[in-house]
Amino acid sequence: PTDGGPASLQQCTDNWKAAAADTQKRMWDVFDESGYFVSACRHGFILWVADMIRSGELAKYPLAMVAKALEILSPRWLMAYDIGCSFDGTIRSSSLGPEYEKQDCRTCVNSFHGYSHNAACQQKHHPLNIPGLGLEDLETLERFFSSSNQLASVTRYMSAYRRRVFIDMFLQQWDREKYQNLATMLFNNYVQALDILENEEPAFKNDLLVLGLTETDIDNYLVDEAKHIDLLGSETREDLYAIEYVELLQRYREINRQLENASSEFRLQIPEDYQFMSPDNSYAANLSEGRRTETQHRYLREQWNALHLECVKMETAMGIRRWEITDPEYIEAVKLINTRKYQRALEKLHKLVIQRLFELHKMNLSNTGYKMRTHISHALQRRSKAIQNAVKAYNTAALALNPPRDMLDWSKVSHYAFLDQFNILRDTRHSVFDQPWAKPINRSLMKQRRRIERAREEVVRLNVEIRRLHTAILNEGKKFDDTLQRLQGTAIHGPIANFIQRRNTVNSLLLSRIQQIYSLPGFSGN
Repeated sequence: PTDGGPASLQQCTDNWKAAAADTQKRMWDVFDESGYFVSACRHGFILWVADMIRSGELAKYPLAMVAKALEILSPRWLMAYDIGCSFDGTIRSSSLGPEYEKQDCRTCVNSFHGYSHNAACQQKHHPLNIPGLGLEDLETLERFFSSSNQLASVTRYMSAYRRRVFIDMFLQQWDREKYQNLATMLFNNYVQALDILENEEPAFKNDLLVLGLTETDIDNYLVDEAKHIDLLGSETREDLYAIEYVELLQRYREINRQLENASSEFRLQIPEDYQFMSPDNSYAANLSEGRRTETQHRYLREQWNALHLECVKMETAMGIRRWEITDPEYIEAVKLINTRKYQRALEKLHKLVIQRLFELHKMNLSNTGYKMRTHISHALQRRSKAIQNAVKAYNTAALALNPPRDMLDWSKVSHYAFLDQFNILRDTRHSVFDQPWAKPINRSLMKQRRRIERAREEVVRLNVEIRRLHTAILNEGKKFDDTLQRLQGTAIHGPIANFIQRRNTVNSLLLSRIQQIYSLPGFSGN
């Protein structure tokens, strides 16, 4: 589901199975219903569910959710999706695009999965970097699927009708539990936000004082980092031509060396006192070896001619003479080649680390069966070996740079800190480690600055949501009283009264928790 996404997001989509082309997706034909696509609000209530019929995660499912959201919800909503960065382009290029833009909606990535996206994507689409989003991690459906996995063993052999009925029953129970815990969720979010503002913010300001920095400096670092990321990985046309030319020269010189060796070997096959003899003499005995040597010699000669022609064409197009290995242009191009090898080794290592961390996360999910855990465990063992090999390849490429980069080891790449500094390691064109924003202490302050801003926004949002919930409960109580009075003496009075009694019990628990929120020392919603 990535049609229309910008080329800069290609690396993000490559990391996701959901973003693969339709021709690369596979689903067992034995299943009619291969799963369901779910959307939920930040409080955990399920909004819409779509059956995935004989298919993988196609773009039509999230597009259907977007269509419903545009029809029902208020403008300026935000949708989180594993590949929300590229999916934004899919929406804009679809028939929903005009209405989507008119309502000023947007998409982003989830907090946990967002760290697998490249730095440029995270700057614009990670929840921590989106003003106004608060502290929401947008991983609601991860928790939902962790609970709903238990449905599979029950619904697997049901008819299509009974399967949907059973799923609907589960969703209703899920929503009832989420409503019962709604005030607790708001309470916990409020406590988390206050903890950041009361503990992390003073520590943040103290660190600024010790380092002689201001909040404006940190904001400037964030801007400088964004500018750096925009330029990261860009190569000029001249650099690309130079790299291609030097790689061609290297292949040409390697073929030339092999041709000289083959020519020497071919000459050694011809005795100095060579005379034509009948086939039953010594030449016939060495015929096979001679033909092999001659074939190799002809093959290398053809390769040499082709590469020589390509070199001449490029030299003519670039308006240069043949570069020697001591020429400054040649030396600079070799540096660019080493840089490219370094970046490719780093990107491969980065991708393997992401896969390992996600598999570790999967092993910790509840209701993951023994066979699945065993499969993931074996995959982790293979992945660990692959990561160790990738680390060796990275270190080799890092040492080839001028100046050499620091080598990595297992302890440095086995956690998310490596993902955070990935964009710094990629930059070989500039002395990025000398930049203030690239220093570890300053990067920690930059991240802390964002968390504090999101915490302030979370408090503002919670003040609104808590008042809305309180008002809705009071209005619902009045509506219940009016309804019971109107239905007095009717046949449905009893069932309605039972429902209202259960609902009022839950509402009493919610009101009790709301009062606890009002009693918090840092509550500011009055």
